[in-house]
Amino acid sequence: MARVYLALARGTGGFERLFVIKRLHEPLARQPEAVRQFMDEARLGASLVHSNVVPVYDFGQVNGEYYMASEYILGRDLDAVVRRAFERDGYPMEPTTVFLVAQEVLKALGYAHTRQDSQGRPMGIVHRDVSPMNIIASARGEVKLLDFGIAKSADRATRTQAGLVKGNVNFISPEQARGFEVDGRADLFSLGLTLFWCLTGELLYEGQNDFDRIIQAAEGPSERHWERIARLGQPAASILYRALQPHPADRFQSAEEFSRALPAVRPEDAANLGHTMTRLFGEELRVEASYRKALSAMTGDSIPTLEQIHTA
Repeated sequence: MARVYLALARGTGGFERLFVIKRLHEPLARQPEAVRQFMDEARLGASLVHSNVVPVYDFGQVNGEYYMASEYILGRDLDAVVRRAFERDGYPMEPTTVFLVAQEVLKALGYAHTRQDSQGRPMGIVHRDVSPMNIIASARGEVKLLDFGIAKSADRATRTQAGLVKGNVNFISPEQARGFEVDGRADLFSLGLTLFWCLTGELLYEGQNDFDRIIQAAEGPSERHWERIARLGQPAASILYRALQPHPADRFQSAEEFSRALPAVRPEDAANLGHTMTRLFGEELRVEASYRKALSAMTGDSIPTLEQIHTA
């Protein structure tokens, strides 16, 4: 739906701060439904203020084009982390690190799932797209959930049609794959599939195409899938056995309950994630950290792309 830019905000006294600018593609800016969906994403993102959620700071329209500005995080998503770990080490993330990530994501989900509006009414927020691509680990070992673009919420202007599937087919819950009504337990199922990916570097559902995988997703784990989960050993196998039950009533019922089932996070675990990020992406992150200097040297009205910054 959009193109993403890196931008630098300047203020009085040499104030500077990096932001990510998401700009709706021009053809979509002329489609009312797409604009409403984009506005919903911005409004919901701006209402979520939590240390484990990437916030939206601004939304607007310039010359007929819509944009939103969100926090810039120096880091990588879990998909990139797992792939790089395999390239460098030959194995995916350490279980203690995976459990740390899970605890932090559950803090974000618990916050979102229990949000209320100004009248004290439940907002009914469901992310619907929890996946390795939407969880970012910062260079300092922070974990944040991003992209509430297809989130379900009571105050959205747009509504998903009955039977329409939204989300990444590799990480959706059975009820989501069937186009049924979803609640926060669907996000917990998706987190379970994300943890399996982080622990193994493999998708639980296999197939030649999205159709094959969505058929499996609609049914939930089969006996063959449970055998793969059992090979993870404890406590991961027991945790995923509960998180990935096909029927929502049989799963963890809340982010808090899921969190209680995970091993306790030690103070050094967050530091270990930061060390892992430095080891896997150190030079890349150092180069990326220099973008601020490159942006400061640029002038003009246009917002540069990352490719332009690289050559600046």
